[in-house]
Amino acid sequence: MSPTVSTIVAYLFIYLVYLLGKLVLCLRYGIYDRHIFLGFGEKPAFTFSLNVVTISVGLFIPLPYFARFYSYQADGSKERMKMAWEYADRPILHRLLINFGGAFSMMAMAIFFFLIIGFTETQTFIGKNQVDKYGIYPDSLARSYGFEKGDRITAINGQYYERFLDLKSQFLENENTYFTVKRGNQNLTIEVNQEVIEFLGPEINLFSINCPFKIHSVIEHTEAHRIGLIKGDQIVQINETPIICLEEFAEHLKLHSGDSITLTIKRDEQLFSKPAVVPNIGKLGFYSTENLAYTTSRKNPLEAIIYGLKEPFRLVWLNIKSAYYLIFGGRPEPESLSGPVRISQYFGSFSILNFLKITGMILAGFVFYEFLPFPKTAMTRTIPLITEGLFNKPFNYKLYHRIDQIFWGLIIILFTWTIVKDISQLL
Repeated sequence: MSPTVSTIVAYLFIYLVYLLGKLVLCLRYGIYDRHIFLGFGEKPAFTFSLNVVTISVGLFIPLPYFARFYSYQADGSKERMKMAWEYADRPILHRLLINFGGAFSMMAMAIFFFLIIGFTETQTFIGKNQVDKYGIYPDSLARSYGFEKGDRITAINGQYYERFLDLKSQFLENENTYFTVKRGNQNLTIEVNQEVIEFLGPEINLFSINCPFKIHSVIEHTEAHRIGLIKGDQIVQINETPIICLEEFAEHLKLHSGDSITLTIKRDEQLFSKPAVVPNIGKLGFYSTENLAYTTSRKNPLEAIIYGLKEPFRLVWLNIKSAYYLIFGGRPEPESLSGPVRISQYFGSFSILNFLKITGMILAGFVFYEFLPFPKTAMTRTIPLITEGLFNKPFNYKLYHRIDQIFWGLIIILFTWTIVKDISQLL
């Protein structure tokens, strides 16, 4: 299934979950029209009964802002369907619960999905044992802070870490960061200036693992193909400089772009030299594999339950922080965008788990959206109930419609503000 189709299916499913949550509470509290028309058109394609409600269906598009709901009259005409808050003869609490029924059902479904993921997902990662074995290879920024090739990072902010990627995530999530480093017989502490990281953004990688690499495949009609490199070859030296990891090799190729170099190659435990000319792009033309041992693990039942219960709320909280950064500025965390940026990492070959993750993240995003004062959200529909409770007087629909229009204007102002703010930061 393609990424586009997966996303559309996810949105269709989420909207149906949203509608189902509201429908269940409407039936529970008796707040509904007796005959509902779904979709576009004057005449229904088919009609069916659901408990005490008759539903006629025309051209129905189950997507937000495209779905249409009407009160279907005995003479075949369609009228605007009353919202839950307009049933002034019913308790305010019941109408309030219906307002947020869609958010409740989406959150419940997100928890269900992440529980499935927690119990079934097998994770593969590079463990700390590989950092201990090979050490790190710092990039130029990390070297400016004092990191050196072969350093073993034993802790970050005084805390043990399990995975190599934890170094990056913990580093980006903390304002003040220090690394505990073992260099030979020395134990060092290296602090990193967060202001530089704020400027460079969450895509920064301070270091990689200093492990050997081998050629996996050679691209035809490239310099690597011309000099006879084959699968399994290991490049161990450029000119007189020993090479261990791929990042180190790539740095040296860029330094020698357009130059003639001598490569020392290890093949079947034999060493030999090959002259080569580095293309201007700084690449010889091969794919490589690293000599890393990956760790696989699964959560135990308690960890899976905790993950399933916490992850949806964590994603909602990250959306809240992302909105704050969007409006007021600041440094977003690496996972604080649960929309296309983060979701895109799960695209590729289709799998049920990836689909559940995509859908779960979108569900959390919609739950967050329902609590915003935006058009057609549960929060906006709660305003009439608040005023009714305060003044003991039913709210006017025309006034509600005007408020809805004002919130559309606020959205336009918000996006305009963020664009202007981003442009001003570039000037």
